[in-house]
Amino acid sequence: MNTDFAARIAGFAATASVEITSGDRELPAQLKWRLPAGMALYIAHTPNTTLAEVAEVACIVQRAGFTASPHVVARRITSRAELEPAL
Repeated sequence: MNTDFAARIAGFAATASVEITSGDRELPAQLKWRLPAGMALYIAHTPNTTLAEVAEVACIVQRAGFTASPHVVARRITSRAELEPAL
């Protein structure tokens, strides 16, 4: 592979995003050896996931040295009492 092509691939990959779910609690620790520190990891708020679980995984992501970006689905939040602890 020529170096120009490899550099273009690396540049493209550097701007990619990574999305995980609350079931991927162990993944941030594994990714810290493969992805740059500070990279954003998006945490999906999937249909069977609570907001508290999304927030918990966001904390795991932060502790692993990444920037956590939780995706909060407003229609899945049932009350202010559910929202406040997660924030």
